[in-house]
Amino acid sequence: AAESPAAYESTGAFLALMDAKDMTYTLDGLDGEAREKVVIRNTDAGGNTYDISYFFEPGDERCALRVWNLITFDAAKRPEVLRALNTLNSEYRYVRFHADESDNTITASMDLIFHREDAALIVWEATLHLVDILETGCPALAAYGK
Repeated sequence: AAESPAAYESTGAFLALMDAKDMTYTLDGLDGEAREKVVIRNTDAGGNTYDISYFFEPGDERCALRVWNLITFDAAKRPEVLRALNTLNSEYRYVRFHADESDNTITASMDLIFHREDAALIVWEATLHLVDILETGCPALAAYGK
């Protein structure tokens, strides 16, 4: 088998699974905090496209998933947006939604802990869970988008 270009074993295992599933991804390498970044672009049933960014951490036992800029909202609607996010956060487990006040956007976050040998499957299953929650939960946010 070809050696993975990934720096971390957990990243390499996830990329091998993505290759086996013919998934397209971008390996961005290590960031300033020694986290290895992978990005997968997804298009939902409504035709909205977003990037899922994965940050595999040193030690091969943690990964953070982030979807930035789900919507951009008008600052005047912040109270309504925060109420909608509170509802989503109470309805859905494992994925956290928050409003970024610096640019009035919404982010979805998911943080994973796993054993190295289980990394690929756990990150893949988390991805499916995240995508499902975005599909079912984000339409409630669409009314606030600019």
